[in-house]
Amino acid sequence: MRYKIPYKIVPLHLNYVLLHMHTDIIMKPLRIFFGILSGVLFFAQAQTIEEGEKLFKGNCAACHKVDVKEAVLVGPGLLKIRDRWQDKQELLKIWIKEPKKALATGDAYVKELWDMYPSEMPGQAVNDAEIDAILMYLDNPPVKKVAASAVVATEKDSDADNNWLVMLVLSGVLLIVYLVARSLGTQLEELAAKKRGDKHTHLSIFEEICLFVHHQKTWVVILSVVLGLMGAVRGYLALMQIGVYPGYHPTQPINFPHDVHTSKDMAGIECVYCHNSVEKSKHAGIPSANVCMNCHKGIQEGRNTGKSEIEKIYKAVNFSPKTMQYGNPKDAEPIVWNKVHNLPDHVYFNHSQHVVVGKIACQKCHGPVETMQTVSQYSPLTMGWCIDCHRETEVPGYTDEKNKYYRELHARMDNKSLQKMLEDDKVTVSELGGLECGKCHY
Repeated sequence: MRYKIPYKIVPLHLNYVLLHMHTDIIMKPLRIFFGILSGVLFFAQAQTIEEGEKLFKGNCAACHKVDVKEAVLVGPGLLKIRDRWQDKQELLKIWIKEPKKALATGDAYVKELWDMYPSEMPGQAVNDAEIDAILMYLDNPPVKKVAASAVVATEKDSDADNNWLVMLVLSGVLLIVYLVARSLGTQLEELAAKKRGDKHTHLSIFEEICLFVHHQKTWVVILSVVLGLMGAVRGYLALMQIGVYPGYHPTQPINFPHDVHTSKDMAGIECVYCHNSVEKSKHAGIPSANVCMNCHKGIQEGRNTGKSEIEKIYKAVNFSPKTMQYGNPKDAEPIVWNKVHNLPDHVYFNHSQHVVVGKIACQKCHGPVETMQTVSQYSPLTMGWCIDCHRETEVPGYTDEKNKYYRELHARMDNKSLQKMLEDDKVTVSELGGLECGKCHY
């Protein structure tokens, strides 16, 4: 079969070329293109599901599990939750962002949910696109295959790595499209030259690039400058985001599953047991391998990771699980952990002050660590975020007259200042100087 186009529609030489063009010259590139397009769409959906998983863990996992068959935490399992809301998808989004607003609509299903679970659901700071990503993840959660001796797959690296992967795939797609189009163009030129009786000169890709640059010098220079500036800005922003980038997730030398160790359903170990300096020092501290050995001298196989990760602890202390003896400390291989939470050098932060005096729970800043496999940065750790916390957080026990420290503090204050401070029956950190520059930048 051949394509024939009327003479009046196109010039004679192009009509001749099209007249002798076989169908596979057009159809084969089209098949390749649409195959690539399908792959890109599938990859984009996978990226959305992956983003939804991260958002679910950051916003929902503290109260909800995915599988409805698992034990209820605070709220129900959310697997395929869209099916339960049927034609009320917009109301579902309102329910996620502003539960009380959804309740005010008088919807019977919302009222049933509100009455079913005693804990009031807080509104989530997510937009519609992020909600769609979470719901797509809940519709298509990845199947976890964990063998007894297999290493649990860790979470993906930072979003920046994913962005580079997307750019790499798209670049590959564009390159393939270019090569297909170039091959098609070359065949057309050869047919046209044959019709005219001319000899067709075939240029290599490198020669074509040089010829293009020669004729488009101005645009090439402009494009080079723009790309250079974009790269410089991206690099600068990446450096500035170190320490204040939620989701920052460096790889660690040992796959330490926090959920297995800290979850009450598992080992139930308190944070202070490992980070034992958090109540006495400005630093929470990284536990020494000897702390790990308190348990793993006897527990020699992990629940999900088998023996591979625990053997790394043995190497760190030069311990033989066969003889149950320690070797020469000089032959040990120290564990080099990668720091997750970083603050600028000019910022003072004291863990003991917040944990012991302020009674701040670890999850307030570090998120639901008991649900994390490997820890990533949960909070932004920006100055504005800290100030907002100081404005909102009430000082525990400040109105307790039995507290000697606060009683002495009240004695040094005039009644007018004290009454103004206590007019709302509470005292926040900001009212005790928590917004003074010297508190954090001394």
